Amino acid sequence: MARQLADNSGRGLKIGIVLALLVALALAGVFAYYVFFAHPGSTGREQTPALGTAAGEQTPVEAGYTITLDISSSPGAVLASNTVVTELGKPVASLPFATMAGMRFLGWYTGPLNDADAIRIDNNSLDLLTPDEEVTLYARFEYRPTSPDYDSGGLPILMYHYFYDPALGEVGEDGNWMDIHLFESHLAYLQSQNFYYPTWEEVVAYIRGEIVLPANSIVLTSDDGSESFFRLAVPLVYQYDAKMTSFLVLNDLQPSLYPDVDQSRIFFQSHSFDMHHGGYDGDARILTASYEEIYEDAQMGGQILGNMLAYCYPFGKTNDTARQALFDAGVGVALVIEHDWAYPMCDPMEVPRLRMSDGAGVDFLM
Repeated sequence: MARQLADNSGRGLKIGIVLALLVALALAGVFAYYVFFAHPGSTGREQTPALGTAAGEQTPVEAGYTITLDISSSPGAVLASNTVVTELGKPVASLPFATMAGMRFLGWYTGPLNDADAIRIDNNSLDLLTPDEEVTLYARFEYRPTSPDYDSGGLPILMYHYFYDPALGEVGEDGNWMDIHLFESHLAYLQSQNFYYPTWEEVVAYIRGEIVLPANSIVLTSDDGSESFFRLAVPLVYQYDAKMTSFLVLNDLQPSLYPDVDQSRIFFQSHSFDMHHGGYDGDARILTASYEEIYEDAQMGGQILGNMLAYCYPFGKTNDTARQALFDAGVGVALVIEHDWAYPMCDPMEVPRLRMSDGAGVDFLM
């Protein structure tokens, strides 16, 4: 009897161990399902949700489509990357331009050189591309002009200063102050006519004769970084899907001190570091300063901004010394006040800019 009880006890123990193992395996299976199936991609470790994502919610990963840029028919052409990857469901935001010594980039085409039916695609006609569709675009060039190209159509660069709102009881102190409602009419017209706002990288390349800009290109600028620009003009720039540059005197008006803005729409460029006041003989300081002073001033402004793409002369004035100093400092284009448009191969250190005074309409653009 004792031996029988021992045998029964041993069998019970074995059955208990087997049952315990089966339960453990079942629990492990449930855990594995939870980790690897209910929450795919998890490693089993506790994850911190991405910013803007609720705990337990996975951030979706969107697939992308690729636009391939082909420069193979132009030996010597330079392009930083030959692919542009965009999220599915979204149109491509912009295309880069290629450069080539002695040549001018005409744009990207839907077919190679021997395709007479190929369509030109530029950054103002990206809607011609079908979102989500893989496509190859081909670069085309022509010989770069060797003198100012007045047949190119030109680029208007507009200069505003300050803004006021009569509806708030505000008045303009002089012609540099523009009725904000008139400014809005300018933006509305530009939007209705599908004007394109190039970046300063594009403007510099255009002035150098390296690229062709889209038709109906325009540059909007405002000097001095006034409070009225940020309060009144910037919201309208957003509303009308425009882009605008604020030229700042950078000595004590650094961009970090300004309201937070969308820097894909509002650009900051240099109105000098500390040249925006009178010089030793009562004239503009930039006309009386030495080469070394102007060179150093431009470099200091560039260090604050992180680039030296554009510079507008204080009071719109320049001379040989200033032009040479800015060119040697690495400034891309320097702007003067002149009632004219900018053209490829004009003097990059004396690019004309149109003054927009209160009461100005859009007649000059028609």
